[in-house]
Amino acid sequence: MTAATAFRVVGACPFLVGMFVDALGNGLYVPLTLLFIHEVTGLPMTTVGLGVTMAAIVGLAANPVAGVC
Repeated sequence: MTAATAFRVVGACPFLVGMFVDALGNGLYVPLTLLFIHEVTGLPMTTVGLGVTMAAIVGLAANPVAGVC
């Protein structure tokens, strides 16, 4: 048995593909959401960025509380 086959894990390839698709989706979500909100509301990008940043901070702060419930 070679070292390459000894460390092969069943299902690793589909898992890595799924992680790539998820990372691609998350990577496209933020900038496109900022542009969408800017175009729909007409707010300046600084205001949109501040709003999304505040939403992220509230979401991060709510995680421990939501995890307890």
